[in-house]
Amino acid sequence: MTVPTLDDVRAAWMRLPAEKRDEIGLLAVDLVFQGFLYGDLVPEEDQALSDHDARDLAGDRENDRLNEIHRTVTAALPDLLGPNGAHPAWVECTLKAVG
Repeated sequence: MTVPTLDDVRAAWMRLPAEKRDEIGLLAVDLVFQGFLYGDLVPEEDQALSDHDARDLAGDRENDRLNEIHRTVTAALPDLLGPNGAHPAWVECTLKAVG
């Protein structure tokens, strides 16, 4: 087994139950939305929110969503990302092949 490709990631994604894909997708959309509200990718005059406290709150939520996505995807795809702190099987196979 080698390092998974985008096709392998896609196959792992498609094996997830629809409810889990929906949960992760919603988190991803909210991550992008919070980033839009935070406005760090646009010039200040084009930002949706002018209030710095509101922008900071959106930035905090953006970070929270990224962390939540990471935890959720890691737990949902142990074959791809490894079970609870361990390397996935493909890493061990790759290390044996190289070593």
